[in-house]
Amino acid sequence: MADRLASQGLPANRIAVIHNWSDASNISPVAAMNNQLRTAWGLSDKFVVGYSGNLGRAHDPQTILKAAEILRHDEEIRFLFIGGGHFFKVLEAEAHRRGLTNVIFKPYQPKDQLSDSLSVADLHLISLLPKLEGLIVPSKFYSVAAAGRPTIFIGDRSGEIPRLLYDAKCGAAVAAGQGASLAHQIERLKGNRALRTLWGQNARALLEHRFDQRLAVTKWVGLLYRIGPSPRVPYPTELQRPAATEGQLRRQMPTPVYGGSQMTAQKEPRVAPGNDIARMSE
Repeated sequence: MADRLASQGLPANRIAVIHNWSDASNISPVAAMNNQLRTAWGLSDKFVVGYSGNLGRAHDPQTILKAAEILRHDEEIRFLFIGGGHFFKVLEAEAHRRGLTNVIFKPYQPKDQLSDSLSVADLHLISLLPKLEGLIVPSKFYSVAAAGRPTIFIGDRSGEIPRLLYDAKCGAAVAAGQGASLAHQIERLKGNRALRTLWGQNARALLEHRFDQRLAVTKWVGLLYRIGPSPRVPYPTELQRPAATEGQLRRQMPTPVYGGSQMTAQKEPRVAPGNDIARMSE
């Protein structure tokens, strides 16, 4: 987003970057054996591919549905959608029309169950239409990272979230429209528990050291005071120390752990997804 604004002529001193965040003290990883929702939903013995939150016009449900079709005969894999949004009910109806019994839909869960809800999945899917890269950053990623789960991103593989995934070694990315590549990545992660664990640990470390709510609020307060501090409002004592710079936070963060060879998506011709989910029936 900062690059887009700069390219349109906005001076650098008028741009400040404060990332999305999640509250590391409110969302934490829950082991599968201790997850009550996973048990209640009959997923204790399944490999769960999760999508949590809004499924709207900015997202790519077609690629996920294609992967679910490819993997429909694997009885160990379940696709779990939790949330709502413009395409949520449409996708549910389409999955039912295609007879995809490996796809499950649940409504938004109570806030006090977010740790359990996000931890039901063994890995999470996050998507963004490539044409919206630089305009929207999927905030789902930060909560997924707080839950200590790896992510597979669907969209522009050079976008902001993929860069985070590769830099921190906490996930992978596939191009929009490449359902076979997505299915391939899911199968590889299913078969490599050690890699899933390492990527999940890296995701949690990334959240704690760069994207925790406390760090973001500190930056916001500091920015607002620099713009125009009010003499009647003292700067909060707990925020007296200037917020760490991005470079300082990177140096403080533990070195990401590499879990064996780098996962790469299958090479397929890039196909831009359509805007209308009705095209899934084509």
